[in-house]
Amino acid sequence: MKSTFKLLGIIALVAVIGFSFAACGGDGGNGLPPSGDATTVYAAGYYNNGTVNIACYWKNGTKTNLETVASQANAIAVAGSDVYAAGYYNNGTVDIACYWKNGTKTPLETVASQANAIAVVGSDVYAVGWYDNGTNDIACYWKNGTITNLLTDSSDAKSIVVIVE
Repeated sequence: MKSTFKLLGIIALVAVIGFSFAACGGDGGNGLPPSGDATTVYAAGYYNNGTVNIACYWKNGTKTNLETVASQANAIAVAGSDVYAAGYYNNGTVDIACYWKNGTKTPLETVASQANAIAVVGSDVYAVGWYDNGTNDIACYWKNGTITNLLTDSSDAKSIVVIVE
């Protein structure tokens, strides 16, 4: 009886491993959804134009520039048909935290700063990151551009989740 259960357990394990490997295929190794799949994949980041890094995002592998100046997109969120990206751009002197909605930039600060993540709930836009208060980098979040400090010591915030109860 023990060997029957042991044999059934081994068969089940082999089946699970086989199904796991079968579920991993289909993207041809390029990270894009298989053709015919209704999945849409967004990614935020930057590319180097030969001189500076330029903030952009990719939708199913197609790049959309967010800036023409030194910049970086650190996070992306999609709400309905609107695409939001959080990051920073260089104003010629320092990097400035911002977010882009459908390619339109909204600066979040006037001092050195960076937005690391973004969340959208209804019409509210939340970004999280840091700003330089002249002494330290201060972890904070912005809701619709209004800042809330998370600490007063040297710090940085990397991710945000908003739960509506």
